Amino acid sequence: MIATLWALLRDEAANALPEYAIIATALALGMLATMATIGHEAGTQLGSTNQNLSKLSVSPQ
Repeated sequence: MIATLWALLRDEAANALPEYAIIATALALGMLATMATIGHEAGTQLGSTNQNLSKLSVSPQ
């Protein structure tokens, strides 16, 4: 019984492999795009924070 189920699952996995590869590729690209967006936002925030801090700095006399 278990061997039959295992063989069936293996066969289904082999048939569905291209579909899974497409889904995995789409997920990976989505994750990369999200990480790039987060990185850009963090960089923008850091840049504006640095500008604000430079405005607050006191020049030595």
